Amino acid sequence: GGLIRSANLFDVFRPPSASAAASERSLAVRLELLDDDATLTDERIDAAVARVLETLRTRLGVLVNVEFVSNSYDVAGVQVIQCNIRNLTEQRQAEELVHRLSRVVEQSPVSIVIANLAGEIEYVNQALLGSSGYSRDELMGQPAQLLRVAPPDAPTPPDNVGNPAQDSIWKGELRSLRMDGSEYTEYA
Repeated sequence: GGLIRSANLFDVFRPPSASAAASERSLAVRLELLDDDATLTDERIDAAVARVLETLRTRLGVLVNVEFVSNSYDVAGVQVIQCNIRNLTEQRQAEELVHRLSRVVEQSPVSIVIANLAGEIEYVNQALLGSSGYSRDELMGQPAQLLRVAPPDAPTPPDNVGNPAQDSIWKGELRSLRMDGSEYTEYA
């Protein structure tokens, strides 16, 4: 009858994080599909995979995000299609968290500059663009020092402020320079 000759679970990964539920796991399933009487079409393969996913969903009680890859090969003169299904649920959850956090940074009313270890600007948020008058393209790759003015009478942050290789935290007043040359003050 059916197209599915075998379904083999070939990998189970349980995340090591303490925040993951005890029952949370990622499954990799290898399907072998074969029809002795007719050519396997994409529609028939998709329908067989959908049945497997529905079975997983019914048994696990959750919707499963998957990656589906198929390969066709010859076995003793018979054309066999091997289908690999990989659970992407954790990956999608992590991507959604990164997306939410990036929106928080972008929409923050506080100016944010991210520089690499060489001190070159890699990211600025909208608040900094509004305060400084620069465009994002004008700042990317520039030295972060471009935005700072050394106050004549106030203590200045050390050069390594914001450097991920350092464990230093500095709080104080920063005098910054707008694109038009005027100064503005921000508090860090």
